[in-house]
Parts: sequence; structure tokens; C-alpha cells
Amino acid sequence: REDTDRLSRTDHRYKPEAVLRCRVHYLCLGPLKDARDVIVWGAGPVGKSFARAAQDFGIGVVAFVELDPRKIGQEIHGAPVLGVKEALRIHGPLHAAAVGQYGARARIEVLLEEAGLVEGEDFVAVA
Repeated sequence: REDTDRLSRTDHRYKPEAVLRCRVHYLCLGPLKDARDVIVWGAGPVGKSFARAAQDFGIGVVAFVELDPRKIGQEIHGAPVLGVKEALRIHGPLHAAAVGQYGARARIEVLLEEAGLVEGEDFVAVA
């Protein structure tokens, strides 16, 4: 079962990029169906990968949101990196939590809910 030639270890359809494209495809059929633009919470590897895949599916990335002050003010994939307070002032685009760090998703959800945003309508977790 755990052989090195196992399909999930050798086939291109199981590569992380392919799995991410599949995930974004189904997000576009569901939570992102009516969204034209997103604000990506997380400017690390997970957020960047999600943003690139979303752009490939025609979803615009308005901004990234980051806690790290060294990243705030930069630009990634053509979108500015904002701090939390700035991002919470933006209404309209869907907020997408794309952070791989343990516990970060729950912290983001609390911040968004405290700002009056509703999970499933105004924001979703995508990672």
C-alpha cells in the first residue's frame, strides 16, 4: 500500500499544484461562484499559491493581508500587502483565509466576525 510507485506518489494529478487547482476549481463553483475579487489573508507560500491559482481562474486579487510588518507595503502578484486594520475597511470582495500556520485560521475568523463579516457570505477559509 505504501509503495514508492503508488499512483498518489507518481502521477502528475497528485502534485500539490494540481490539487490546489482542483480545490480552486471547486471553490469557484461554490463559495467563490459569485465573487469576482478576493482579499487573501496570508502573504506566505499558501496565500501566494492560492492567489496565483485564483487569478488563473479569473478571480481578481484586490490585496493580501499580513501581520508581519516587513511584508506590509509590498506588492505580490500585482496586489498590495495590507495590515489587518486596512483590510477590514474594505467591503465587497470576498475575504479568503489562506494561511497554513496552525491556529491562524481561527484567529482570522475571529477578526472577521468581530468586524461584522459573515462566514460563507463575506469570508471563507480556503486552506
